[in-house]
Amino acid sequence: MLLIFVAAGPALPAERLGEAARDEPVIQLPPVQVTAPAPLPETLPRHWVPGAVDILDRTEIGPPRRSVLPDVLERLPGVSLQNEQGNPFQPTLTLRGFVVSPVTGLPQGVSVFLDGVRLNEPTAEEVNFDLIPLEAVDRIEVIRGPSVLFGRNTLGAAISLTTRRGEERREIGTEVSGGSFGRLNTRLLLSGEARPFDYYLSLTGIREDGYRDDTESRLARAFAKVGVRAAGLDATLSYQYGNNRIKQAGSLPQSELGRDRRANFTAGDFFAPELHLAILNVSYPVGESVTVEGHAFVRALSTEQFNVNLIAANTRLLNSTVSTGGRLQASHRDTVLGQDNVMILGAEYARTRVTSRTFEESGGTESLEADLADRGGAHDFNRLNPRVGINVNPSEHLGFFASYSGGFRAPAFLELTCAGPGAVCPGLQVGVAPDPPLKAVTARNYEVGMDAHPFTWLDVHATVYRTDVSDDIFSVSPTGTTGVFFQNVGQTRREGVEVGVRGRTGAVLESYVNYAYTRATFQESIDLATPLPPGVRFVAAGSSLPLVPRHRLNAGLAYRPWHWLTLSTEQFNVNLIAANTRLLNSTVSTGGRLQASHRDTVLGQDNVMILGAEYARTRVTSRTFEESGGTESLEADLADLLYALRHDFTVRSRPFSF
Repeated sequence: MLLIFVAAGPALPAERLGEAARDEPVIQLPPVQVTAPAPLPETLPRHWVPGAVDILDRTEIGPPRRSVLPDVLERLPGVSLQNEQGNPFQPTLTLRGFVVSPVTGLPQGVSVFLDGVRLNEPTAEEVNFDLIPLEAVDRIEVIRGPSVLFGRNTLGAAISLTTRRGEERREIGTEVSGGSFGRLNTRLLLSGEARPFDYYLSLTGIREDGYRDDTESRLARAFAKVGVRAAGLDATLSYQYGNNRIKQAGSLPQSELGRDRRANFTAGDFFAPELHLAILNVSYPVGESVTVEGHAFVRALSTEQFNVNLIAANTRLLNSTVSTGGRLQASHRDTVLGQDNVMILGAEYARTRVTSRTFEESGGTESLEADLADRGGAHDFNRLNPRVGINVNPSEHLGFFASYSGGFRAPAFLELTCAGPGAVCPGLQVGVAPDPPLKAVTARNYEVGMDAHPFTWLDVHATVYRTDVSDDIFSVSPTGTTGVFFQNVGQTRREGVEVGVRGRTGAVLESYVNYAYTRATFQESIDLATPLPPGVRFVAAGSSLPLVPRHRLNAGLAYRPWHWLTLSTEQFNVNLIAANTRLLNSTVSTGGRLQASHRDTVLGQDNVMILGAEYARTRVTSRTFEESGGTESLEADLADLLYALRHDFTVRSRPFSF
């Protein structure tokens, strides 16, 4: 159930800022459309929103190097990526010390939505980035902090993606790109309008050999969307199909990294998902001040996960998930006591059925592993999450905000299945573990920030936050096993500062600098199970959460000497990522991009050809600290080259109407 009230004084002019936003491809825009899982009925000015919001439009999503969603978000303040699976399609994204990842067992805390449908899997709240049709996404919104608007699992942020739909300009486009490690991307695009209908179709294929031994990947995606706008009705129906096969290479021991960085100790690991997703969104005005919206979806995902184990039998997981659901929402916008007022009332329902089979392979034969004990049961988790905030805007060039919000994450299916040392899981099993069940994770967030536009060419955004989390859930491994179980770890805290500065001079020069400081710590002392002897590790209060960067600095510069040529460069610097016994002292990524375009007329129609190339280089430095006082250092480099050719053919004709 969703109930929202938004009230504001006389709104400051936003039209002029909106026109500037359309002219320049920027990450953060003063006027934004803040959405719940489905868009709100009105565009809310930036100074109505008591929180940090980042916006990416189509021009920011488009560069050819962006393979998956985290690649696009890496430019934003405080966003960092890790690669635990050894391929570019399954990265782990960290934001404000919270994680969203396809890796099962990580403490997930970020919600991801596509056209209103939650993409976090019901098994362990993980997100399969390889299944998101990034090439068909028109707009990305990142709303930081816990938010009641986005429901469960929204502890650190919510990421809302809106897909494209057909426009008046009829377009046929092809794109081919390739690069290092055998990368080859192909795409076909068809879109247009036949009033009152519009249509959009995108077909994408990706192949790559990988930068590690035996890590080739194949991705195939199709996305189709039809819409209608007539007599106030605005409706869209979309369908997505995905069929991928991704080979994985896990982490290497540090002793091996110095000899052969391409080595793969578990050659043969792979992840093969097949996805069907249909989404219906409908909006219809009732009178001048009320809008009713409806939403329904069906999502069917089948996956095969094969794992090669050195100390145990190989395992194969066959998983099938079918989710259905819908939402009904009504909004009312009017004037109360001379002030603008927005009220939203909504309800959402979703049901998921998970079927799973786990096989162990030993001696060349397969045997089905089944747990015949009575492990049935039900656990209910309920919580009322508040969110209050205030905006103070002394002028149209300066605004301040402060907010308090709560978040809530119920334990996922896999976490409840493997909820203690007596219920260790080698993979996803059927059933719910006996007591003691895990406690739900709750978060309380305090945040203050500022948005300033002192000059027409300069934007400054700054935020200070603290998020206190109770009963955080971590996965741990008993000594000498490849299995895991989950446990609550008491109180944890994430706190930090985020600063973003962007400048631009007309259409010729654009630059940005972002800095984020994040301190993520355990607030209680706790004993955690570990595969390292003696099997238990004491973690003192104040210890840092692993793999959360303390400092992150990134900057970029784009120069357009002519309208057809763009030169750009970016650099990312991540410092002090704490692990069990190591500090990844510095990770520096530097990249450059060159893009040239040619526009002319062929057979009386617009014709655009775009040629681009990107180069990226990453340098990692780590130091191992021993209790005896000794240290060991490791340095590594990785270079990547990508080139792309895109051809768009626009059919200029009178709009066709039925």
